[in-house]
Amino acid sequence: MVDWYQALTVAITGIVSVFLALGILSAVVGLAGRLFAQADLRQKQKQAVQKDATQKGSAKVGSVA
Repeated sequence: MVDWYQALTVAITGIVSVFLALGILSAVVGLAGRLFAQADLRQKQKQAVQKDATQKGSAKVGSVA
């Protein structure tokens, strides 16, 4: 005969494990997304600073001539 208590225990354990794994995966993906967004923002800020410095440097060169 089928031991329904054991079958139900295995089924519930499996379902809980799947949702737990999906929750962990979701958290890791969200964290990775934030890290990539921060890295992208830092890169854009660095490029903007370099662009400003380049424009100021070219303005000084233009004013000298």
